[in-house]
Amino acid sequence: MLWWLVGTAGAVPVVPITDVGGRYTNVIAQTTLAVDFLEVCFVGGLELEDVHAGGGSTAGGNCVPGDVGFLVESTARAAEVWPSARGACIAEGMRLPEVWEALYLANNAARFGFTYTGWAGNTLVQDPTIAITAGGMRPTTIQGTVSARTVAQADVYRCVR
Repeated sequence: MLWWLVGTAGAVPVVPITDVGGRYTNVIAQTTLAVDFLEVCFVGGLELEDVHAGGGSTAGGNCVPGDVGFLVESTARAAEVWPSARGACIAEGMRLPEVWEALYLANNAARFGFTYTGWAGNTLVQDPTIAITAGGMRPTTIQGTVSARTVAQADVYRCVR
């Protein structure tokens, strides 16, 4: 799966870290999260989900450890600049959602009970229209559509696993 960020200077390819050979490969782990979370999985041609309260386990339900899918926090965190948001997720053994995961959540907002906005993407993307400086690299953010912000701008986020 290859996503493209389109800007005035052309398109820039974005390769998700959960992609192997064009196939989504993230697998749900046996875990518990301290905060409320949603578990999304893809099993036998079906798209399934489980809602968990903080302290809940991924064991049992529609999605089980080993299924292809992901966990996402139910509540967005306070706005941070991208490096800080990504670092906070990593410190908890998580990551920011990949662009595809964020778009999937945004497109299924009514089904999941929340609207996804905020940082997405774990790889910096150089914008050829901006000089390479501290603010010259950018990941993506989801706000209705895929758009871009510089790493110096703050945005809300959710961590996933």
